[in-house]
Amino acid sequence: MRSFAEVLPLANAIRELAGKSRPLQAQDFVPTSKNVVTPADNPGNIDVGELQTRVTGIRSEFDTLFDDLQNAANAADVVSLRQRLTDIANAGFVHAFPLTAFGSGQAQLDALLAQNTSLQQRYAGIKDTYDKNLAKVNDAATKPPQKVALLRAMAQPFLGDDFVVLPRFRFTNASEIVAAQHESYDGTGFPKGLKGGEIPLGARILRVADALDALLTGRPPLGGNVLPWVQSERHYHRKVSISEAKGQIQRASGTVFDPRIVNAFLGMPDGIWADLIQHLPNLNE
Repeated sequence: MRSFAEVLPLANAIRELAGKSRPLQAQDFVPTSKNVVTPADNPGNIDVGELQTRVTGIRSEFDTLFDDLQNAANAADVVSLRQRLTDIANAGFVHAFPLTAFGSGQAQLDALLAQNTSLQQRYAGIKDTYDKNLAKVNDAATKPPQKVALLRAMAQPFLGDDFVVLPRFRFTNASEIVAAQHESYDGTGFPKGLKGGEIPLGARILRVADALDALLTGRPPLGGNVLPWVQSERHYHRKVSISEAKGQIQRASGTVFDPRIVNAFLGMPDGIWADLIQHLPNLNE
């Protein structure tokens, strides 16, 4: 059986992959009956340092890729140039796919060298803008929400318009989520029979993530969170395909699961499932 700590990243992955979702805030993971005090300058309790580390890592990766590209250009190696350009394109900088040139080997080399020069100039501009924004991020006068907006903008030129970097919150009350993970949206769960918004949002997300993980891997759900018909129809421990798992989760919308979370889950573009699958090996696709 997977632990709560193992399933939680999948819950966070579902949230992040649903690009239209707003960034979760720490108070979303606390029962509504509690009063939560959050920092005045960071109401979402966002982990800005973690986000900056990720964006810095993206910049570092591309610096290395462009250095390798320039080394290939200096060596006038057509094969190496094509490979380095492909590496950059595969990392997200789609403008770098190697150009095709007809004619002699020299004509192909000249085309690739010209492409390198153009890309290096473009990348220099991206780095200049990045460095200016980084200075603003490191300015003590810049508030956390502004830092988040700057960091997301800094990552976008590297990865393209379709890629969204979402911040993460500081996780402060895992115990509340664990305690409510067996609650159902319609109030038929346990131990308290919480209903709807009485259930911490984190627990509602975990319930969907745990069901998805259990359906795709055939493992027992956390704490026996078995969908009623799955148990009665003897589908327990049977791995299912992604499409069947979606259907099972849709079937429980409004009863076991929060419909808003189910809608966000089912509304994720097909293209992101390859990323989600990376969290769970050996799946039926």
